[in-house]
Amino acid sequence: MVAARDQEWPLNFLQWAANAEIGNDAGLLDRVEKYHGLTIEQIQVGPTLSINVLIAKAQPPLPVGTTLPAGKMEMLVATVITDEEMRWSMTHGRDALLVALQKSGVGQISTLNRKSVVH
Repeated sequence: MVAARDQEWPLNFLQWAANAEIGNDAGLLDRVEKYHGLTIEQIQVGPTLSINVLIAKAQPPLPVGTTLPAGKMEMLVATVITDEEMRWSMTHGRDALLVALQKSGVGQISTLNRKSVVH
């Protein structure tokens, strides 16, 4: 997750993601590949704060991954999305939402309470 400095909510999201992957074997990469991205609603990241996210493979200019001795490592990026973007992605696809985020200049950077890039 790429977000502004000195915020705690991204750390809470990372804790959620680690628990989902390690504790529940969520298979995030497999789901991202199968569905061309993964959207998740209402992840609690603070006492009164929940977020929607799009999880997708990293796109340039972010590092997309590397080759390790045991194989290829791919980077996944979680991007905070609006309620409208969440609904839109259900009809148009998660890959189309990623394209819309990139074209708008938001890219894969998470900003709370930003305006939707879809209408």
